[in-house]
Amino acid sequence: MHPDAELAAAGEALARRLAAGAPGSFAAIKALCAEAPGRTLEAHLALEHRLLRERAGSADAREGVAAFLQKRAPRFGAS
Repeated sequence: MHPDAELAAAGEALARRLAAGAPGSFAAIKALCAEAPGRTLEAHLALEHRLLRERAGSADAREGVAAFLQKRAPRFGAS
C-alpha cells in the first residue's frame, strides 16, 4: 500500500525492477500462471519441474548465481 502521493513513484520503481529481471524466467512464470487453472496439481508440478530444469541451464541463471557470489546486481540478457 502506498499513499496517493507516492503511488506513481512506487509504480515506476517496480517497473524498473521488473525490467531488469531475467526475461526467460518471467516468460516461464507467465506460462505457469496462465495455464494453472486448467491443469491438475500433478501436471502443474511436472511442468514447473521441467521449466525449472530448462531455466537452470540458461545464461541468465549463470549470471544470477555469479552476481550473487560476487555480491553485485545481476545483468540479465534476453535469454
